[in-house]
Amino acid sequence: MIAKKIARKEPRWTATNVVKAYIRSAIRSNEKNNFMTEVFFVEAIEQAALLDEELACGKPPRGPLHGVPVSFKDTYNISGYDSSLGMSMFVSKPSLEDSALVKMIKDMGAVILFKTNVPQTLFAFECSNPIFGRTFNPFSATYTCGGSSGGEAVSLASNSSALGFGSDIGGSLRIPAHYCGVRVVTGPMARSVLDLKFITKAILSSEPESYDFSCIPLSWRESLRSTNFKVFGYYFEDEFTLTSPACRRAVRMVIDSLKAFGHKVVEIRPPSSFDAVEIFIGLTSSDGYKRVYDFVKKDPMEKNIWLPMLASWIPYFLKRAIGYIVENIICDPKFSMVFKAVGKKKTIEYCHLIYRRNLYRKEWFKIWNEYKLDGIIAPTNPLPALPHNGTASVSAIAASTFIYNLLNYSVGSLPVTYVDRTMDVLSDEYKKWDGLIHQKLYQSSRPLYDPDKMHGLPVGVQVIAQQWQEEK
Repeated sequence: MIAKKIARKEPRWTATNVVKAYIRSAIRSNEKNNFMTEVFFVEAIEQAALLDEELACGKPPRGPLHGVPVSFKDTYNISGYDSSLGMSMFVSKPSLEDSALVKMIKDMGAVILFKTNVPQTLFAFECSNPIFGRTFNPFSATYTCGGSSGGEAVSLASNSSALGFGSDIGGSLRIPAHYCGVRVVTGPMARSVLDLKFITKAILSSEPESYDFSCIPLSWRESLRSTNFKVFGYYFEDEFTLTSPACRRAVRMVIDSLKAFGHKVVEIRPPSSFDAVEIFIGLTSSDGYKRVYDFVKKDPMEKNIWLPMLASWIPYFLKRAIGYIVENIICDPKFSMVFKAVGKKKTIEYCHLIYRRNLYRKEWFKIWNEYKLDGIIAPTNPLPALPHNGTASVSAIAASTFIYNLLNYSVGSLPVTYVDRTMDVLSDEYKKWDGLIHQKLYQSSRPLYDPDKMHGLPVGVQVIAQQWQEEK
């Protein structure tokens, strides 16, 4: 660990040397991938020198991250700098104070190098906006790095920061981690499981409730990390979208590995993801996306947020008519449901969605108890990284991640393998009609899933635990 080497004063391991090394790596990567927004290189070198001076004077390390170079998603406020989120209305409006997590990480002795790019409005799992442009996947420039924590995933994947911090409302950490081969628990991002455990434990042990009144006073519980054999549930499909062969193979590899180490695995059938999608979209669009539109109405709108915006603007009677045609003539009840779920809600409708969400949580709770599960392994996304603008018409495939936001579960993302053009070809089951999204993914003249073009892209899985169980 970097902080330990600096604290022990090992040869050449100073905060200044480490910070300068990461800055060089970040500059090289940013030239190709365009992932940085606000940059603090001068301040970082000055802070690193101060940290080295403190150690030289006999002072103890400031904390568990003494001298460790870190980065933050653009959403986090850092005093004196913008948090524009790719929208012009927030440009040149620097934050007046650090956000709670930024304060905590600074108090641990970390050195912040830069902030990272996000999609316009954060409401997409690509990463482009009119202010900073497009961020590229470090494994292939023709594919997206994911979003909304896309810039942060690229930073970690390209070794431009030692630790990173993003956010996740519907898959915003897990999808970029899956697309770029990074390890995450919602919030922290790292290049190894050990680093991820280290930073998660450090945060939970630092009394976060003293930084933010909304934090639960819950410290790290080592007892949840028992070394006894575990019981893992798994599934290949969430019944909303057929999972690609590459992502199926990643789940199978993890399951086979768990069995080889003596753990018990059991295939489960998740509660209806159809219901989950309708509830999630209904709740998140309950104001008709008015607030989101107010933020971007003066800016060019990115393609990847155009479709949900359009659906929210269409009058109710016309939306029902279009939904009827899609469901009964095109024979696609899934797309019809997604289309009709978007839009402004009355108070009673919103309350009913909350009620349905709570019932859905109970259905999942029954599964955990029925099989006495310690965790669940699932695909992060039906596909590996998509081509740029590929998410514009298939944004609903994020259902595989936002299900767990609806449940408020503790979820991590773990890289497993890479797309293989010979092992991950489509079988006959993908030729059957299963709606417009399926057609776009697998059956069009230029399907989004192409194992030959995707060869070598990372593929990961979700590792899922119940609420308040980040230690697992």
